[in-house]
Amino acid sequence: MSIFGIISTFTKTYEAFLVVRFFEGFFFTASVVVVWVLASECVAVKQHSFAATIFGCFWVAGYCAVALLAKLVPGWRVASWCVCIPTAVFSLIFWRTIPESFHFLAEHGKSVDLRAWLRKAAPNVFHLSLINIAGNDHGKERNFHQFINFMQENTMYIRYTLASAVIWIISFMSYMGMSMYSVYLGGDVYYNYVLSGIVELPAYFMAPILLDRFGRKKTFIMVNLFNCFCFVALGTVNYHNRTVFVSMWMLTKMGVTGSFMYLFVYGSEIFPTVIRNTAMGLCAVCSNLGATLGPHVRHTDVYHPSAPWAIFGASSLITVILTFCLPETKPRKKGTSSDESLIEPL
Repeated sequence: MSIFGIISTFTKTYEAFLVVRFFEGFFFTASVVVVWVLASECVAVKQHSFAATIFGCFWVAGYCAVALLAKLVPGWRVASWCVCIPTAVFSLIFWRTIPESFHFLAEHGKSVDLRAWLRKAAPNVFHLSLINIAGNDHGKERNFHQFINFMQENTMYIRYTLASAVIWIISFMSYMGMSMYSVYLGGDVYYNYVLSGIVELPAYFMAPILLDRFGRKKTFIMVNLFNCFCFVALGTVNYHNRTVFVSMWMLTKMGVTGSFMYLFVYGSEIFPTVIRNTAMGLCAVCSNLGATLGPHVRHTDVYHPSAPWAIFGASSLITVILTFCLPETKPRKKGTSSDESLIEPL
């Protein structure tokens, strides 16, 4: 991603720039999904909601830094260098310091790496026989062919994947649409963009409370119903009543952010380890369609001033309906998932 970002600064034509940016965006999507999957597999399921809060806070820091960078740095080429160089450096650091997840190693039967992982993580908690069990039961290498076979043997995951893909498209469309709309609120565009990032914080801080108390599925449904109501309200508020409109917009952005981040928690828990990377990767690829359409939904106001909010509101309602097709993934008091059983102390 960083390499293509740097290459883009040397392009001379718009066409060449688009080609390079396509590949940069391609790897960006993959990196976001892989980072969250790795994190979710390195912490207990019951801590996923707290991990979402940590991720969210750092996301907001980077989100707001974009406005600061755009205001202070002269030209997009220099700005690209300012972003790509740190990304490349930290990628190399993380590559050498962050271990592979336990679940991935167990699924692929990497006994040597499992021994090193367990000795470093908790040498006095796990029996070494666990490593042999994991290696014998999960020694088969996984690839896309195994993903297809798994889907054929477990057809319910086909339904989960299709429903999740549409939900990802809608969630990213709403999030990107609301984020890009901040520059049309009037006033200083940099201030508005920073403000649109800060209003996300309440959604992240509420993640542990909502996700752990009500469960993943109920929380996701409630948040999207809230979003649907907010979009309808935005469609009825007079745009020229700045105080009311901006306040309602901020409330809506907070709700959309909750749906956006909770989706990562919920989505990563729906699929077992053996297909998680592939399934979430497919959902992330589909989400790019929504991310592409989101900023352009605003232009439907040429047909009716409330058209953008009607589209977003209807999309949130569709998300609610599709979520009923998905299972609840909130961890029980005693772990029952195949993932947790692999690391249960003997």
